[in-house]
Amino acid sequence: MLELLLILSIAISSIVLTSSPTKSIKPFYWGMLLVLGTGISTIILSSSDYGVMEKMTFVSASVLQLLAVPFILFYLIKEKSFPRFLSILIATALLMLANDLSPEDTVDHSFLVQVEEGLTKDVFESIEGDLHIEEVFFPKSTDLTDLDDYFLLEYHSIAKDQIAKKRKSLGRLKGVVYVEDNDVLSLVKPVGKNESLRLKSLNTFTNDPLVVEQWGMEAIRLREAYDLVNKLGIEPKRKAKVVVLDTGVKGDHEDLRDNVFEIDKKSLADKNGHGTHCAGTIAAGFNNGKGIVSFNFDNAFIEFSSIKVLGDSGRGTERRILNGIIKAVDAGADVISMSLGGLGSPAKHRTYQKAIEYAKANNVIIVSAAGNSDANAKKFLPTALDYVVSVSAIDSELNKASFSNRVDEVQFGIAAPGVQIISTDETGKYKRANGTSMAAPFVSGAMALLRSIDPELSVDKAYEILQESGKNTNDSYQTGKLIQMDSAIQLLYDRLNS
Repeated sequence: MLELLLILSIAISSIVLTSSPTKSIKPFYWGMLLVLGTGISTIILSSSDYGVMEKMTFVSASVLQLLAVPFILFYLIKEKSFPRFLSILIATALLMLANDLSPEDTVDHSFLVQVEEGLTKDVFESIEGDLHIEEVFFPKSTDLTDLDDYFLLEYHSIAKDQIAKKRKSLGRLKGVVYVEDNDVLSLVKPVGKNESLRLKSLNTFTNDPLVVEQWGMEAIRLREAYDLVNKLGIEPKRKAKVVVLDTGVKGDHEDLRDNVFEIDKKSLADKNGHGTHCAGTIAAGFNNGKGIVSFNFDNAFIEFSSIKVLGDSGRGTERRILNGIIKAVDAGADVISMSLGGLGSPAKHRTYQKAIEYAKANNVIIVSAAGNSDANAKKFLPTALDYVVSVSAIDSELNKASFSNRVDEVQFGIAAPGVQIISTDETGKYKRANGTSMAAPFVSGAMALLRSIDPELSVDKAYEILQESGKNTNDSYQTGKLIQMDSAIQLLYDRLNS
């Protein structure tokens, strides 16, 4: 900020001082006036970003930089009363000294730290610096996890090159078990690329007007699945609960409001729209004369909710996402749908794995978008983690979508439609989007539908059913099989009644 203001000020001042009306004004006095104005504004703008010591060094460096201004002006406008070589020499010396005094490039950075069971934040009493410490995870079933032994340590204005050193020093503290960065992840952003699309009517098996545009539901044979459920007289044992971890969900959307339950009121709003789009595919109103069709047959099989773990811009910290998983598990979720993630590895994100294990211990299925980088899903979290169902995207010709990550090296890889998927949006209307973010809700809805029929169904058995009953794509090795809902329901029915 300071450097930009200085450059602009010097440029403007040089022009002003060489114009006819202002030639009589001495550059030195003009420069000092400039120093005063720029200095005050810069220090006010920047002071809030630093601690006490950082402010002092910043102000000292700023003063030296500003004092160089008059001498730079002397040089630029060729002031005869002061030697040019001396003016540039003094200016250079002042700027070099200011650079030596300037505080290092700093950022706010936080760590997730596991301590030994029963220990408190007193473990960190020897740590110095501008630091905030708080307990971070509060699972109900503390006997199933050690996530309740974690603290968040947030440093304010830490030099970037000191982050690794801080991490190591924290790890050496007595009573500390594990330390990792509280990384920022984001939604798996919808892709704007044009992809092939073949629209074909679903023969309007419901009165939802946009069903004719839902080619994805045709591809997974949703109508045939609905017909089979009615033919076999299948009724849900209970409504399966799906929790969408995302940017929130527009809970009062005309096509969502009748199937939503509340975990957190603030999460039933969505300024971004990503979470709302995902929720529509899973549990929009069925045969209600509005919008789209979903997996929620006769509105009797699925209910959904949302936990807002990403901000309106689509970004969220690992701490926030993991708290969302814990909160969803404790709220009785059957399926957690996560169309979010980022680069990472299980080895460096053990806390993420612990949250997944907490879900596993409670028999909660986790579905995640594979990612839109046309890469190996094994390089992305949470989709790379064992136990997570990783969903790739295909187009209407059953090709891997050009953007989709491949899922051949993850534990549970499978495919679903992810191109030009129409669903609910944040304005109360409907929109199309491309991405594995759009594919993951198909599998979340499928898992929930199976869970409503068999509430004890594990992720291993559910995935086995979807895989065995699935259809080959044009590149099944990379995408996994495409889910086929009628075959999956028939297979589950046969197993339950054998």
